[in-house]
Amino acid sequence: RLGGLALAACTMSVVVMTPLDEAAAEAFVAETLAAQYPDYPQPEAAATCVRENATDREVLLLAGTVGTGQADPRRRLGVLIAQRPETQACFQSKNLPRLR
Repeated sequence: RLGGLALAACTMSVVVMTPLDEAAAEAFVAETLAAQYPDYPQPEAAATCVRENATDREVLLLAGTVGTGQADPRRRLGVLIAQRPETQACFQSKNLPRLR
C-alpha cells in the first residue's frame, strides 16, 4: 500500500509509419499544392520533397494517421516543411520553383 495513493498503469501506443502513410502524406500535400497553387508545375514531385524531408511523426500527421486529421493544421505543417532549406534544395534539384 502506498499511503492511500493508487497508481494507474499507463500504456503507450506506438504508431509506426508505413508505406501507406507515406503515400497518403504525399497525396495530401500534392492535392493541397494543386488547390493552392494551380499553376505550380509537378505538385507530385514537390510533395515527394516535402515527404522526404519530414520526420516520421510529421508524415503521420500529414497522412492524418495521428492527430485530429483536420486539414488546416496539416496544410500549415506541409508549408513549414516546404520552407526548410533541405526541402528547398530538393525543389531546386528537381527544377521546381520555391513555394511562396
